[in-house]
Amino acid sequence: MIAAATCYFYIVTSAMMGYICLSRQQQLGIIAEQEDDGEYLDEAEFSRARALAEAQILMREGDFKAARRTLVECLRRYPDDPALNERYYRLLLATQDKKALRELGPHLLDKFVRMNRAHKAAELYLATDPLPAIDKSHLRHGLAEALYRQQKFRPAAMLLNNLHKEDREYRNLDAAYLLLAQIYIDGFNREDMARKLLAFVKQKFPQSSLREQIDTLEQILGGAQVAG
Repeated sequence: MIAAATCYFYIVTSAMMGYICLSRQQQLGIIAEQEDDGEYLDEAEFSRARALAEAQILMREGDFKAARRTLVECLRRYPDDPALNERYYRLLLATQDKKALRELGPHLLDKFVRMNRAHKAAELYLATDPLPAIDKSHLRHGLAEALYRQQKFRPAAMLLNNLHKEDREYRNLDAAYLLLAQIYIDGFNREDMARKLLAFVKQKFPQSSLREQIDTLEQILGGAQVAG
């Protein structure tokens, strides 16, 4: 009976306090916004949001192992969620887990490129020390393009140099070397290297769909040479 009375008193008191607070807010002109659109987070969105929040709290508390477990468990269900993958990568950076970054870094970066978030992949790539070894040609190309747009010319060039020797079968080699030529022009003022690359592409890919762009860039370089 005592427990029941106590519980009843607690419920009534809470309701009264809620009413008083609401009345006071209305008097002050503070009105809580009500969402009447009927939209709620579905189970997947709720799970991802909860995992991100829990991981953030655990990281702030310094419990990186628990944060990692939380993210890994959620990533098993939603492996291609951008926010989860970024939080996981940043957790590896925060803990300086070089082994995991070396082994998992390229895989995670590849995910971002495939999800049309190459700019994020480039940001995380540069944040990794040492830079992870990238052996997939399409990933090297995607990262280099994003880095070029961010005017990070040196790491972009490093990703594309000697690509034809390391992957002769890469189907977008003409586009990769056209990009490398632009990097040499805009980043290093090496028009000589750009001309060699363009000549190589024209020789190896005479039917390239990029032939018009290649010819245009050659004409620009030719005009610059005459002017010089």
